[in-house]
Amino acid sequence: GAISCYNNGTAGYALDYDCNTIAIPGSTDSVILRLSQGSQMDYREYPMLLNLETGAVTDLLDGTDWEKAAPLTNVRWTNDLSAAILSSDRMGWFYCDRANKTTTSLDELTGLEVFSAWFGQDGTLILLTRYGDCYDVWTWQPNSGTLKRTFSQLPVYQNNEENTHGFQFFFGGGRGIYVAEDGTVSVLDLATGGTTTVDGFSLSQWEGTTSFIANPSGTKVLFASYDGTADGLGISSLGVMDLEASTFILLDRENYDALYEGSLGWFDGDRVAVTAHGKDDYTETYLY
Repeated sequence: GAISCYNNGTAGYALDYDCNTIAIPGSTDSVILRLSQGSQMDYREYPMLLNLETGAVTDLLDGTDWEKAAPLTNVRWTNDLSAAILSSDRMGWFYCDRANKTTTSLDELTGLEVFSAWFGQDGTLILLTRYGDCYDVWTWQPNSGTLKRTFSQLPVYQNNEENTHGFQFFFGGGRGIYVAEDGTVSVLDLATGGTTTVDGFSLSQWEGTTSFIANPSGTKVLFASYDGTADGLGISSLGVMDLEASTFILLDRENYDALYEGSLGWFDGDRVAVTAHGKDDYTETYLY
């Protein structure tokens, strides 16, 4: 079994603080309790471990010297919670080793100017460095300190007429996509440097603005294009790319203009949810 968290936690729009839960892979009795305060540049958060059976709360960063990364704006964990990546808009990116009770700047550990970081498989860190409008992708092994570059000078994808090709990365899954100038899409394995073309799919066939929305684990990406003449979101085309299998599935969008669609996103790791208002006074959510 496993715990799933849906639409969890809010302290109310009038208040300056919030609290929500994050499922831990493989855990059936505990969740991460994320305490947050503020918004935009004043946002900060802190993680606690909540035991659902006993109600006990544990400070996950106690004694790790995490304060050098404060204020925290994002915390990413290994599956066993033995290490974390701490992000701060003010202080940069840090690696927190809970077992050794240390917190160290990733710039200091790697010699890079880290733009973003997240965990790949087996505790390996995937790092991005950015130079102008291009990314380099690196892997870093905490145990050995081994640093390896897997991709170099990937242009940033921008959904506009001037630059309709480039790289887009997704947190969590260790993969990204590369849109070529002819619209073909390839899945990039950011840890190994491998590239796989997605057969039977071209982004050039989609009209209008296209957005990418990754599922929580970063293993699947929702592609959505929009019809500017329809009411609501006006989602004219909708599909899901499986980054692990390098496949694409187009979802049925017939009669979408009969509903006023208000929101689009992932319901969980595998299902897409659209919330809509009908012609009469009611609201519905449908899942793909």
